[in-house]
Amino acid sequence: MKRLEPWVLVLGVALVLGPACHGQAVPSTALTATAGPYQTVTGTVFDPSGAPAPGVEMWVTPGGSLLQEVKSGAGGKFTISWQPMNFEPGAMAPAIQSMLWGRDIEHNFAATLQIDEKTTNADLHLQSGLTLSGSLQDTNGVAVKTATLRILMMSPPINSVVDRQATTVNEQGAFTINALPRGRPYSLMVTAPGFGAPSVQITANQTQTASLQLPPIQLKPADQRLEGRVLGPDDLPVPGATVRASGAGQPTDITRTDTNGHFALKVCAGQVRLIAVAPASAAGSANGRLGSGTVQAQAGDLNAVVKLGPRRSGPASAAQPPTAVSPAQPSPRLLIPAQPSVPNPAPPTEPAGGWGAIGSWAQQHTVALVVLVCAQTLVLFGAAGMIVWLLCRKGS
Repeated sequence: MKRLEPWVLVLGVALVLGPACHGQAVPSTALTATAGPYQTVTGTVFDPSGAPAPGVEMWVTPGGSLLQEVKSGAGGKFTISWQPMNFEPGAMAPAIQSMLWGRDIEHNFAATLQIDEKTTNADLHLQSGLTLSGSLQDTNGVAVKTATLRILMMSPPINSVVDRQATTVNEQGAFTINALPRGRPYSLMVTAPGFGAPSVQITANQTQTASLQLPPIQLKPADQRLEGRVLGPDDLPVPGATVRASGAGQPTDITRTDTNGHFALKVCAGQVRLIAVAPASAAGSANGRLGSGTVQAQAGDLNAVVKLGPRRSGPASAAQPPTAVSPAQPSPRLLIPAQPSVPNPAPPTEPAGGWGAIGSWAQQHTVALVVLVCAQTLVLFGAAGMIVWLLCRKGS
């Protein structure tokens, strides 16, 4: 299997709420995560009675098992390849825990097992899962029929998407999600065209049961226009920048700026945090290597300005520890590299003891060099005077 490059994982996390995403993660702060070499785990899946369980959907979160669809085969046997994910060295963040998942949707069985890079063999024992149900409606109590839902298992520092495919609603706006591991905290993320994207927090105590019926989830209309421009550090417009709105219940729509750096979004009433990320092509533009920028705006504002900062190289900054996800309102964020200061390039070095080393020493120790030259001059004149005196004394 082809190895996932770090930017692919960044994109996968950025699109965590997209319809095709599965087994990826939502970081709670702007940190850089990289994927290690592929690992392989083999084992057997058993049902609650202890019998081997074929046909069970398997994956690992977070990591590169996204591109493969693995199901246990005859005798419950499985083999799955995955990539461990870790934060950049120097980032003040807890270790990322990798989880092996198994879900049998048809029989409502599920299980998770913590693994690491040293795990080569693991058996997974399924248990009776949780059935989660509920319904969606607008502010007038009318059923929302075109929504999709994703469910995340809350496990900071990053939260794992549970379902390989998004859940849809029926004509009454109702939904059902089966085969969830019990006793885990979850976040239900809702997306519907023309509406905001609320999230519903579900505690571990609530999921101890076999069935949980949620109260109706109300969606606010995204009927407020929000426009503005994205500018670089030199106040020039940045075309092709990605812009999205963030905030409690705000929609997950993403747009791009036009040739004049202009963007337009539809949002819900209230305060909005705008997040803009420069396109890859900006690396060679007049703006230089552009990074990202954020600004607080108000729904209805038609002149918002997001100014991008320079993209800087180096490891993730250790000055910003990760912020824990609030239990009341998690805020999925793009996985964006932190921006530490750019170190000055080191001058070329010469071999130890070479003329380059002497020249470098002389440049850094001017005063000492003057004193040394003066001392050597005095010694030479003194030696010459002594020789002349000895010759004159011998001649006499």
